[in-house]
Formats: sequence, C-alpha cells, structure tokens
Amino acid sequence: MIKGNKGEWSEFYVLIKLIADKRLVGADDDLKKIESIFFPILKIVREDSTGKYEYELLAGEKIKLLCPNGQKFIVNVSDLKSKVAQIFGFVKKSHKTFSVPAAKELFRRFRIKSLNAGNSRKEDLVLKIHDHTINRNHEVGFSIKSKLGSPATLLNASTATNFTFKINRLNDNQVEKINRISTKAKIRDRLSAIGAAGGVIEFKKVDS
Repeated sequence: MIKGNKGEWSEFYVLIKLIADKRLVGADDDLKKIESIFFPILKIVREDSTGKYEYELLAGEKIKLLCPNGQKFIVNVSDLKSKVAQIFGFVKKSHKTFSVPAAKELFRRFRIKSLNAGNSRKEDLVLKIHDHTINRNHEVGFSIKSKLGSPATLLNASTATNFTFKINRLNDNQVEKINRISTKAKIRDRLSAIGAAGGVIEFKKVDS
C-alpha cells in the first residue's frame, strides 16, 4: 500500500476533494473560505511518474478519466464525499509516514500510482475552471501546501538547488584562510569567520 507523510497525503486529499465538490472556492487573506466566490471545475489534470491523468467532471456523479496510455474510463463518484471526510480525519491524526486504508480503493478507481507530482513540476494540479463573471474558461496551476503537518516551505530544496553569493571586503589571504576551515560544521563556521573578519555577503542569483 502507498505510504506518505501529511504533505504528500494532502495532495491526494485535495484531488479527491475537488472532484467531490466540483468547484473551487475563493478565500480571503487569512485563508477563510468565501462561499459566495467560486468557480465550477471542468477538468483536473494531474501528473506523476507514469504520465498525465485528466479527470473531466461530468454532469451528475460521474467523471471521465483519461490515462497516459489513451485509455478512457467513466468513474462513479457518488460515494466520494463521505470518503473525503474519512480520509481527511485519518490524515489529520496520523504521524510521520503512514498509509490510509480508506484510500486503497480510490487509488484503483482513479488509477493513482503515487501520491504527489514530484519536485520536478511547479504545479501539483492544473484545473480548468469556468469564470462565470466573464463567461470564460481558464486553466490554472496550483502548488499544494499543507497546514496539517509541519509548516509548508515555498522552496523544495534538493542537491540541485544552488544559490550564488558574492563575498565583499575580504582580501585573498582572508578568503584562503576561511576556505581552509574543515570542521564538522564547516559551513556555519566559515560563515561565522566571514562575519568576524568584516566580510559582507551579497546575494547574486539563483542558479537552479
């Protein structure tokens, strides 16, 4: 059975919650829902390691699922709202890495192979919504940040994440001496040494 942390399970929860509700509700600056502001959802696009899955929301309690291999399925979602509430409660009370028994059947039903889209994508979900104020459809991407567990980060850092800084006000001898610091916490100690020597660190750019 698939396992994940609260953040990863939150991505799955948002997918099934949106399918069940069939609308995207607006919110204020404090993330309080504004029920009078909403956008009907026409389609949800989700990608994982196996490819792109499209969930087209149909009239009634059915959706059309298009899989990466071209297969199409009509999926009944009449029981989804009760399962959404059950899964939310389980995720909220769980800790560390865990599986959700109630989700097993939904993985099969929605052809889900993994919990999240992976760090290589900017959006976790892409929604095609209808804006009734201007009578137009839009596609909008969302990166899902969960408040159920640890505070969310705006940056998913990895070994490929690089920032370039310039160190000013140090001469070559000082730089060479600081670079020779090889303690267990050498990064922290080198930064401390830069400050102690009167150096100023200037941000230059994001490399990746």
